[in-house]
Amino acid sequence: MLNGTPLLPQSGPGRTRRRLALATLGGEVPRHDGPVRETFTAAVRSMAARIGSMLPVQHSGDREAEALGITATLVGTLVLARAVADPALSDRILEAGRARATASDGEVKPQQI
Repeated sequence: MLNGTPLLPQSGPGRTRRRLALATLGGEVPRHDGPVRETFTAAVRSMAARIGSMLPVQHSGDREAEALGITATLVGTLVLARAVADPALSDRILEAGRARATASDGEVKPQQI
């Protein structure tokens, strides 16, 4: 959860309507240069830094790599959950993505995501 807002929507009706700009714009940004890509890059770094700040102090690995992996998992989860036509599959994708993002030694609690 960032600023009180879950990073992944909960399962159920309307679950993928919440906007995460990284997931929404990720397919379009590579077609642009300069300021658009720089702004997107800053957003990726910002999200990863916020996720990294949720990792416990005793985290023994590379915090940035772990945070980038979680960020990529969250963004990919939303892209897939939004794209499929089957609401039940979409819910399963959201649940699986949330579980995968929180599986790294339990560093980030599921309710934060």
